[in-house]
Parts: sequence; C-alpha cells; structure tokens
Amino acid sequence: MQIIYIVLLGDAVSFSDCFSPKSYISGDELTNQLQLHLLPFESLDFIVSENLCKSYLPGKIVVAQIHFDDISFPIAAPQIKFAYVYNKEIIVNFPLSLADFTHVIDKENAMYELWYDINLIKANYSVGSIVLTKYNGTNCFQKLELVYTVNGNMDVNVIPNKCQITIDSNLLTYIEFQDGLINNQLQIFPCVSDCSTSEYQHSQTSFDQITKYRVVKIPGIENQLQTFYKRFVEDRNIRISFNLKFDTNGIYTIVSRVFDNIIANDTRECKKNDKNLILYGVLNP
Repeated sequence: MQIIYIVLLGDAVSFSDCFSPKSYISGDELTNQLQLHLLPFESLDFIVSENLCKSYLPGKIVVAQIHFDDISFPIAAPQIKFAYVYNKEIIVNFPLSLADFTHVIDKENAMYELWYDINLIKANYSVGSIVLTKYNGTNCFQKLELVYTVNGNMDVNVIPNKCQITIDSNLLTYIEFQDGLINNQLQIFPCVSDCSTSEYQHSQTSFDQITKYRVVKIPGIENQLQTFYKRFVEDRNIRISFNLKFDTNGIYTIVSRVFDNIIANDTRECKKNDKNLILYGVLNP
C-alpha cells in the first residue's frame, strides 16, 4: 500500500510512481546501518504520459528519510540525499546509533519519505519488507580477498568457517561498492572448482567447501565492472564488501564483510618478478 502526497509543479506536471511497493529496508547490527533498497516500479517503461521518472528526475537530488511507527519510542533516521537513476535499484545508507538500531531490530513496519525537487514534492511510502539481522558475518570467514585481472576477470577468494549457510539457487552473493551517493552491486557466483571451466555451483553445497566466487560475464556487466575500476582508482578507501543474502523459513539474513585485501593480478606478466599488485590491505603468504 502506498500513500502519496504530491505538490504540482506548474499547471499539469505530476510524478508517477517511480519506485516499487516491494522496496525494502535492510540492516546489519555489525555496522548499525540501515539500507533503503528503492526498487524501480515494475511498469516504468509502460508509462506513456507525464513519465517524469524518465524525463525529469534522472540525475536530480532526492532527499530520503525512514520512519518506524512506535509511539513509545519514535525513531527517524537522518535525512540522506541521493541522485535518482531511472529504472535501477537505488540503495540509500542511513547510519543509526547503537541504541536506535537495537530498538528497531525487531520492528515489522516502517515507511519512508522522499522529497523531490528541493522539497517542493513530498511522497510517503510503506516498505514491502524489513530485513534486519544480528548475524555476525565476520565469523564466517578467516580470510576474504578480492582479485581482478587485466583481462577483466574478478574473483573473490575466501577461507570459510563453518557457518549455517546453504549454497543453493536461493542464495544471492554480490560485491557492493560505493559510487557517489549510490551503492552498486556486482553479482558473483560460487565456483564448482577453480572457475576455469565457467561452471558454477547451483546445487546444495556446504558453505565451508566453497573457496572461490567469480563475477560472470553477462550482458551489462562490463559497464558495471568499468564503474567499479574507475571508482576504485579514484578512491582506494571506498567501502567494498562481500555480501550473502539468504532466506531461512521466510526470514531474510544478510551477511556482509569488508575485504581484507584487494589485488590486481598481472596475467600478462608486465612485471616479471611480481605478478600481484596489492592495491588495498596486506597480502599474507
């Protein structure tokens, strides 16, 4: 259910729905941070008249705020600005205090507000679901390493611990990195063996048996990889994390951990004596 309040700009200009009612909130007690996942409205491309989501909003700054409905302890996350991107998922980060996050960890209802066009337009939405977890993802890995090569491959090497996570088709694994006001995601897949056969594991497998994940070359992934390379060259300190999202009896859990190190692998052997260039962190033997 969505409740929308709109202030008109001019005589006949109004906003159609830009975001899906399935948009949701996630959060991790490790970071005391909420994430508002704004999913694009499913029928955006079929809107013909006055589709300002496509003609006007792209690149515009939007202000977002989250509210949890609790009279005894009202909580409002800070107002956060983000740049609108048409027909793409947008992830907005909201830092909370430990006390506030602890209070909302079991909440089932929330709403978010968006201010368009420098506060001239205000819209209130209910979220489709809330995914908050106390799961300690740092205990699932002994080591977490991101490696990419000049030929465009990107791998995640892990030394896993025994965590109660099933590697199957319901598990979503992805790399998340910051691009200005937006968090981008690169989907990766667990490898059957060493990734060389381009085969990936989809049957049920023990989590601690998987030691490598790879970004698969699918349509559109090259642009995402280029965005990642560009952002990382610009700022080696951007937050880059490895994430697993899975469903246990209808309850979603997200495990997230920042990489221990990031390595560029020179497969063309431009540097004969050192093929691995450490870009972030410390490379352990």
